[in-house]
Amino acid sequence: MATITGTSLQFSDGTHLGGVPFSYHRATSNSVAMTSSSWTNSWDTGNFAIPSGSIFKVLIYMPTRQDGGNWGGHYFRFYWQYNDDGNWRELGHSGYGAGDHSMTYNNGGRITHYENEFLFDFRDQSSSFNIRFLFQHLSHTTTTYVNNSGQNNYSDGNSTYTEPNGYNYREKITIWGVGNPRS
Repeated sequence: MATITGTSLQFSDGTHLGGVPFSYHRATSNSVAMTSSSWTNSWDTGNFAIPSGSIFKVLIYMPTRQDGGNWGGHYFRFYWQYNDDGNWRELGHSGYGAGDHSMTYNNGGRITHYENEFLFDFRDQSSSFNIRFLFQHLSHTTTTYVNNSGQNNYSDGNSTYTEPNGYNYREKITIWGVGNPRS
């Protein structure tokens, strides 16, 4: 048997299922041009405050552009760090990502993007903490651009192309979660 309380369900054994939801949305205008010679850091997001006992989803989105009129493409790595402990933990490698989808367009590249979701489960964490993320890129063959001038000039006020705060073609991170879903 369960009873509905203000922010949760309380079970007959005294435990709760619920919690306080939280969310963040950040974007960066850092302009990055990457080559195929070495990984390039594009964005250290800074810290996000996470409540104890949280479970949350992280969505990452990054627009990319190549102007070479060839296949191009790029790779992406994503890292996270706990309480500024100095240890970046890798969440994986994207594998080969999208390249120039419009090679016949006068050597001009169309904007493509990479996005992914990650689930973090810190339900066993008994105190609040900070988490931060690091984005890294590597081009496959030609130079690849993230947040570079050609893809950011579409904020002309037309709501078809402009999301709130003018972050339409920006590297972004969104976090949705709930703290202490069960206690």
